[in-house]
Formats: sequence, C-alpha cells, structure tokens
Amino acid sequence: MRNQRMRSSKRNAPDGAISQPGRIFALSKVQKNSSPLFSTGALCRGHFVGASEKYIVGALPGGFYCFSAVFVVYLGMRKRRVYIETSVWNFLFADDSPRRKKAAKVLVSSSDKYELFISPVVVEEIKRCPGEFGQILIDSLKEYQPVELEPDNEIGYLSGLYVSKGVIPAKYEDDAVHIAYASVYDLDILASYNFKHIVKLKTKTEVEHINRVNGYRTPIIISPEELVDYESD
Repeated sequence: MRNQRMRSSKRNAPDGAISQPGRIFALSKVQKNSSPLFSTGALCRGHFVGASEKYIVGALPGGFYCFSAVFVVYLGMRKRRVYIETSVWNFLFADDSPRRKKAAKVLVSSSDKYELFISPVVVEEIKRCPGEFGQILIDSLKEYQPVELEPDNEIGYLSGLYVSKGVIPAKYEDDAVHIAYASVYDLDILASYNFKHIVKLKTKTEVEHINRVNGYRTPIIISPEELVDYESD
C-alpha cells in the first residue's frame, strides 16, 4: 500500500486560475454569463468547462463566466479515482456470490484504468476480521497496492455531519467515514457492496445535500458491477 496526501475538494485554487483534474487553466475573466461557441469540453469536479480557440467557459459560483485563455496546459484524460470500500475486498473471496466476486476482482485489478484508493478505516476493518481471513485480505491489499489516504480533520467533521443528520446510524460510523474520505479527497467514485448504509438512494441524496452545503463534491456511489466492464461466465 502507498500513502498519499491530496488537495481536499474544499480548498480553492489561487486567484486568476482554475485547477481541474487533468487540466490547468490560468485565466483572466472577461464577462459573466457569456455563451461563446466552444469546440471542446469536459466535466471536471462537477462543473462543465468548454473551450474554444479564444475562450474558456466555466461554471463557477454565481453563474457562468467567460475567460480569455492566457495559458492552458492540457494533460489528457486522467484516470478516474476510485475509493474501494471494505466490503469490496471481502467479496474477492465470496465463492457463494460469483458475479460479485468477479466484479470485485476486475475492479481491484484495474489500476491501468483507475486510480485506486483506500483509507486507514479499510485497513482497520480488515484487521478486525477473524482468524486467517483477515491476513488473506491484508495480503490482497499488498498485492493490488491501492493508495492509502491519510487522515484529515475534515474527514472527522464531515463524517460527524452524516451521523448527526441521520444519514448513517452512529453504530455504523465507519460507513460515514468511508464516504467522508471519498468526498474530502475529491475522488470520483466510491465503490461498495454495502447496500444497507452506503449504496442506497437515501444515502446518496442526503450525502449530496450535506456535501453541497459544506463545499464538497460528492463521489458517484455505486457497486463494482455498475463500474467494471466484464463478460459474465
């Protein structure tokens, strides 16, 4: 496992610049709510950004702004960043559920397509697994080498909101922490087989509201089957 510290989604780029994953724009504002034709665009951090030869249009607080492009660095299409919650690792060995087992295996093996992340909570939950199974899961983390994100005060704050607002029961606080890690670290996707507390409409809807109010982007919360592309046996 590797550790990584990343910019939280709540921290802003410097004045006069927009930093998006895969793209860096140094811009000067021209006018608000203009609509020039643009030939390319991308959905970055939840905001549509389009660019013509002379202008870049970005969705920012207060409306759409038209910018003259002073400097543009295009880094190509980046990999989607996926947080892999503990239940997915458990299903790597679920012989009684072959479809989910296969989807989990495809996902954790897809470092060529995705940037894969876990948190210290994933490691702690795995270590609580009884007997030999816990060691088997630890060995799987070592084999597939997801990046382990570092703790952050914002994670405790945000997960506490999920619990205090009734999104996640206090008894299952770790589930709130998983969502908070993916949100604070601005990841694209949270993959989970926890349908009781995480992959469910109520959670998705209420997390999106709490995150929006507090300045965080909400990851797409889905099961591995919805994410990976594979042939069923």
